[in-house]
Amino acid sequence: MNEKGMALPIVLFMSSLLFLAILVQLSSLEYEQRLVTAQKQQLMLQSLLQVAFEEFKDNPEQDFDTKVFSYEHGNVTLSITNKFDDYVLEIAMLATLTNGYHKRAIFRYDIDNKVTKEYWEVK
Repeated sequence: MNEKGMALPIVLFMSSLLFLAILVQLSSLEYEQRLVTAQKQQLMLQSLLQVAFEEFKDNPEQDFDTKVFSYEHGNVTLSITNKFDDYVLEIAMLATLTNGYHKRAIFRYDIDNKVTKEYWEVK
C-alpha cells in the first residue's frame, strides 16, 4: 500500500472547512452587531420622542411655531403644522440623535381638553 500522498490533501481540505466555518461565524457576528446598533438607535429615538411628547403635554402651549427640547443624546424639534380649531393643534416632532439619525412623529392635541386625538410615526 502506497499512502504517502494522502495526508496533505486531507489536511488542506480540513483546514479549508475550518477556515470557511470561521469566516461564516465572523460574518454572522458582524451582522448581529450592526443589528444591535440599529435597534439601540431606534430605541433612543423612540425614547426622545416620548420624553418630548410628555414634556409638551405637561406644559402645552399653542403660541409657538417651533420649539426645541435638548437632551443628552439629541434634540427634539416640535413644529405646529396645522390648527384645526382654536384648541386642536397638529404638531410634527423630529427627533435627531447626536450621530445624525432621526425619526419623525405627528400628533393632534386638544389643548382645551388636554387630550391627544391622534399619534402616528413617519419614516
